[in-house]
Amino acid sequence: MLVAIDFLAVMLAGLLSDRLSHGVSERLTNHIAGSGIAAIAVLVANAQCKLYDVTLVKRPDLTLERVSLATIGAFGALAFITWLAGLPAANPSIWKIGVFVLSTVLVASGRLLFGLAFVKFSGSRLVSRNAVIVGAGAQGAMLAIQLERDVGSSMRVLAIFDDRAHDPNGRVPRRLLGRYSVLGTTAKLAAFARRVRVDEIFIALPWTSEQRIHEILAALSVIPANVHLCPDVLRDWHVLDRLTSLDGMTVVTLASRSAGWARLSRWLSGASRQQF
Repeated sequence: MLVAIDFLAVMLAGLLSDRLSHGVSERLTNHIAGSGIAAIAVLVANAQCKLYDVTLVKRPDLTLERVSLATIGAFGALAFITWLAGLPAANPSIWKIGVFVLSTVLVASGRLLFGLAFVKFSGSRLVSRNAVIVGAGAQGAMLAIQLERDVGSSMRVLAIFDDRAHDPNGRVPRRLLGRYSVLGTTAKLAAFARRVRVDEIFIALPWTSEQRIHEILAALSVIPANVHLCPDVLRDWHVLDRLTSLDGMTVVTLASRSAGWARLSRWLSGASRQQF
């Protein structure tokens, strides 16, 4: 949704600038093409600045600042590339200035409206985030309760995974707290994520299990979801610069991935295979 909003905002900026600059009809096609190129540049800049991370939605001050800087950077890069290549498009014009100004305003406004809508409909499945927890111990149980209580109804815990699942000794129950299903080991999490959208993965293991955590991270690298390590004990981990606040809950973000981009790439890849 954010990708679509940003793209449409820049395209609308191009059309409005064409009208405001008294665009000539034969130039409209060129202006539409130029707007498309500018829109792609803005999308790439926003992706590089991690502006498609839904955790930023509730930080309008930070979001607007980053979006504005990314938009300025995208248009600056386009201007530099066209000037370096000696293209006629490098010449300034009223339309280009209008596209730049209007894009900055419209992209920022679109993000602000999206944030307001997200907060308003946070209780619905439309904007909910799907989460899974790795670790069915006491720490995982407390985390599941905290996620749905403190983060709010926008976070839904889908399932629990634990490498001790279905152990003959019964060390891990099939349902945690009587509500959350323990679906299997972390090896099954990748297959689960292919069937169900997973936005956030929380590792609820003692931080002293460094080797095991690294193994889990390697297994989860194929899943287009944000991976967080829940605070336990700060020992030899150099993670203080990765401490972040996820809707008021302190976590360590070990991997931040743009799930929307990954799913779009996967869809395009599948469509191309069907075509050829």
